[in-house]
Amino acid sequence: MRILIITNLYPPQELGGYGRYIAGYGGELARRGYDLRILAGDMPALQKAPDRNPALHRDLRLYGNWTDGGISLLPEGRERDDIVAANVAATRHALADFQPDVVLFGNPDFISWRCIEAVITAGVPVLHHIGNNDPGFDPADTPAGPLYQPAVPSAFLREKFMAAGYPFAGASVIWPGADVAAFDAGPPQPRPPGPLRLVYASLMLPYKGPQVLMGALAVLKATNVAIDCVFAGDSTDPGFVAGMNAFVTRQGLGGRIRFVGYLEPDRLRALYHERDVLVFPSIFDEPWGISQAEAMAAGLCVVSSDVGGIPEVIENGVTGFTFPREDAMSLSRLLTSLSRDPERLNRVASAGRMQALKNYAIPACVDRLEQELHALVARS
Repeated sequence: MRILIITNLYPPQELGGYGRYIAGYGGELARRGYDLRILAGDMPALQKAPDRNPALHRDLRLYGNWTDGGISLLPEGRERDDIVAANVAATRHALADFQPDVVLFGNPDFISWRCIEAVITAGVPVLHHIGNNDPGFDPADTPAGPLYQPAVPSAFLREKFMAAGYPFAGASVIWPGADVAAFDAGPPQPRPPGPLRLVYASLMLPYKGPQVLMGALAVLKATNVAIDCVFAGDSTDPGFVAGMNAFVTRQGLGGRIRFVGYLEPDRLRALYHERDVLVFPSIFDEPWGISQAEAMAAGLCVVSSDVGGIPEVIENGVTGFTFPREDAMSLSRLLTSLSRDPERLNRVASAGRMQALKNYAIPACVDRLEQELHALVARS
């Protein structure tokens, strides 16, 4: 079967988890012998390494950018219309040249949902895996008919879309999965004496909540709980990162906190294996939890806000811990408890690791994706 993948960002150009998990799907499908072509946008500022995938064609143009902690879009008008028209033309060219049996569509942001429309008009079925809180079009513009199959990372996101008026009752739930085998370093070892070793690993942007963790760390310092915390992650908002550094100075947290920026996967794995707890304090509705699954596989005890689809990844008190959104005091109490009960920390970390290795591996998730792709082609 020939599969065309279309999305806005594709690693090694990346910002967040959406592009990463679409690439994870693509890599596993290629390993299973499917003939793939990838049609993606080109944003060199987000390039983390050289492109080495011969199936990757960066022929799409983007009419927006991620900057200063948000997004900037070209205003509606001739220039933006020309980019959309060029992307539709590039989509049609890829369809004619590659002749796919099915399209796996990822993120339409900045390339336009009109590319989905072009695929359907050509008579090719589309499995659209929607990894954001916005599918990229209004409910009234939802493609109709048997050639369009929406899929989502969590039941939470499907219900959210339906509440907003999208006709997604039949949307398939397909977990993104994570490269858990690469993160696994064996069963968690007892925590050594000394400070509780924390790590934050996500985008350094306000909606991901690092400021919530920072507030909790200030409380821990005031209550004499020994901690050592590393913040790892890229940012498109230098001013926000500067503000975080200023907070560290004002609160006298220097020596307890380090900022290391973006880490390549091998360096991130090495960091995880030196830590006890991953804190993921996001304040927005996360569709799923790739970072949590990776950290669970690495043997960390995961402490996450209970937003979005996270409760479908973490069973509170069993495979990890959750706390209310934006609640730094609840987070500080939870971290204090774990610092005083290393046996509980280790027990939950062990259960989380087993859960991640059993259920969250990319091949296991692609099993479900593969079934949906074949079913879509068969009924189309």
